Amino acid sequence: MVGQLAQVARYLARSELDGAGTTLDERIRARVAESFADEPTVVVAHSLGTVIALELLHQYGSKVDLQSAAATLADLLELAVDGRTAEARAAQKRIGEGPTP
Repeated sequence: MVGQLAQVARYLARSELDGAGTTLDERIRARVAESFADEPTVVVAHSLGTVIALELLHQYGSKVDLQSAAATLADLLELAVDGRTAEARAAQKRIGEGPTP
């Protein structure tokens, strides 16, 4: 665990300049950004990757529709817990296919 915290500390230190004067965190975000396409993209992150992803999405500013992303994430979480999204449960209730939990 100490090794993982060391990685976080290095990233958040905003230092470790390369020959061009780019910090470690800037280099990491640039490398991740290279994988983005000019079309809707799903970003899944964990732990330090979440920090990097959120900073990168913030850096993109108005190019990212975070409300849609949040709604999509909420749907995925519901799907993981219940096996259905809120929309699926509402549709099932409207057409009368039995009770919805």
